[in-house]
Amino acid sequence: MADAWVGTSGWSYKTWRGRFYPRGLAQRNWLGHYAGHLRSVEVNATFYRPPSEQMIQHWAEATPGHGFRFSLKAWRAITHMKRLRDCADHLAAFFAATRALGHRRGPVLFQLPPNFAKDLKRLDTFLARLPANQHCAMEFRDPSWHDEKVFACLEKHGVAFVPFEIGPLSAPRIVTAPFVYVRLHGREAAYRGLYDEDALRDWAEWLHGERAKGRDIHIYFDNTDTDDDAVRNALRMQALLDGMADSAS
Repeated sequence: MADAWVGTSGWSYKTWRGRFYPRGLAQRNWLGHYAGHLRSVEVNATFYRPPSEQMIQHWAEATPGHGFRFSLKAWRAITHMKRLRDCADHLAAFFAATRALGHRRGPVLFQLPPNFAKDLKRLDTFLARLPANQHCAMEFRDPSWHDEKVFACLEKHGVAFVPFEIGPLSAPRIVTAPFVYVRLHGREAAYRGLYDEDALRDWAEWLHGERAKGRDIHIYFDNTDTDDDAVRNALRMQALLDGMADSAS
């Protein structure tokens, strides 16, 4: 059975103190506590700047062993400022800065802004520049990208299309790579609302089906604006997927 990497988008939320994090636990130890319960995290800090050596070292020390993965949100200079064009130097700098994560580096997520409409030629040129040995995923907030030609372009380059939910907006469950990458930002509204059991099981069943085909799966909960909803949902999703894998073995 392929691997399942389940987590949340970030881990430094004060609303988790006293719920997920023990009240007396120092914030510098939160990542280590998180890694004791979940197998992966999506890092949002890398959207603002490539990580420093000190940051990478802290992440590595907090997650010893080989069983944890950091999925990294790509630098906004690439996606929001350069908008995938003339960004070879930015790409090189980002991948160089994160290489030190070694086996802990999971997929790199490129999240495009909602005012960035489909440009197939630009996408194809950009994808051709990505490292062949690095899993990458694309989240398209503008629905004009949810198109068969885009899916074919992603598949040609082995890059994952990201199914997502964010309030009333969603992207379809399309698979274009040897792995699957899903983001759940909240059903009630953007970044808000606990996913109920039916919703979690629906996603888990689909993900388990892809996992059974040999694809690693990555799913991250970004409903982080209210209490500890994201981490509660992630823990439940992990339990569901583990249970389905056990039943299938």
